[in-house]
Amino acid sequence: MTSNGRQNGPIQCHYDVLGCEQHADVSIIKKKHRKLVLKYHPDKNLGDEDAADKFMLVQRAYEVLSGEFFYEYAITIRLFCEFERLPCFTGRCCVAT
Repeated sequence: MTSNGRQNGPIQCHYDVLGCEQHADVSIIKKKHRKLVLKYHPDKNLGDEDAADKFMLVQRAYEVLSGEFFYEYAITIRLFCEFERLPCFTGRCCVAT
């Protein structure tokens, strides 16, 4: 993870991070988030930087998919796909992490 809180690495889908379907409703997203937060919480994994990175990734995915950022996220994906000349919304919702 970089100093600004962003990971350098492959493109990941927020739905994949949480382990749910792309069209999952909010209750399923919330359940998956809670389970992963408990699993990767830094207090339960003292000194494990991988767990801390996963915890931050899970938190960010939930933040985007559960609230006010979702529509901004969808617009960003559409613009990214248009810019890169990719077929938009091909069942994936990927962004660079």
